[in-house]
Amino acid sequence: TSNLAQNFLSLTTGTNAPRSVAQSPQGLYFANVAGPYFIDPFGMVRPLTRSIQDADPDVQAPWVAATVPSRIAAAYAGSIYRICIPTVVAGQSVTNDYWFDEHRRRWTGPHSVPYDCASQNGNDFILTGQANPALLIASQSAQNAVTVYTDLGVAQAPRLLSSTFPKTGHMTQKQVVESTQELSASGGNITYTVESEDEQGQTLGSVNVAVVPAGTLWTASPAASPLWGGGAKYGSTQNIPHVYSLPWTAPMVFKKMAINISASASAQLQIGTHYSRYQDTGYMNLTGANTP
Repeated sequence: TSNLAQNFLSLTTGTNAPRSVAQSPQGLYFANVAGPYFIDPFGMVRPLTRSIQDADPDVQAPWVAATVPSRIAAAYAGSIYRICIPTVVAGQSVTNDYWFDEHRRRWTGPHSVPYDCASQNGNDFILTGQANPALLIASQSAQNAVTVYTDLGVAQAPRLLSSTFPKTGHMTQKQVVESTQELSASGGNITYTVESEDEQGQTLGSVNVAVVPAGTLWTASPAASPLWGGGAKYGSTQNIPHVYSLPWTAPMVFKKMAINISASASAQLQIGTHYSRYQDTGYMNLTGANTP
């Protein structure tokens, strides 16, 4: 046997949510009144952040405003720490599910199915809660060949909403007429809806982008495959996102803008980088902009 050593653990950061504790190969996750925290194998308590140099958790508001901490439920599976929190967001009582990917060091959510109990089952999660009584819910941490893209039978429309930009020292309004967006459709045709919004959530512009898979998938069936030498491109089910121009119908004038991208849930969704070329208008605010 090896010698055992006991590391000192600071008692200044604890938890009032016992079911938020989840073990991973990298350490122990738990919820604190100030946000999510992590205990590494050396006994160091650290905030859960994208960068280890940050002193505070990346996401704090749902934890700070948690209404019933003892109802918080969490689990770890497949490099994902997920946690469901009854909390208050924008003055509304909600129960939100958040995911933290420890490889990409990023949060996603809130997701659509609330739960009160969570457990690991291999690389997947088993969930249950009072919102869906007498029901065990299987939730995958990563898609595979038999994945279904519904939540309890309800089709989902995933949405990617960016933060507002640009945040510069310029005090003027901006305008945009040229934008590009990386999109892909591996194995099928996808229509993406791309909207631009101001900081109040008001729509500035909206376009639909039809994306088709690049190349042809050659299969083991001769009848399903293109003819050899026929000029068809060789493709695969995994495609690098292609850059598409966004055909805005009018200039978008804003102080701050966000991009909202949505599509029907499927295995083919791939969204990459957005670029917008903006120009200073020369004036600070639109008439009446001081009164939201």
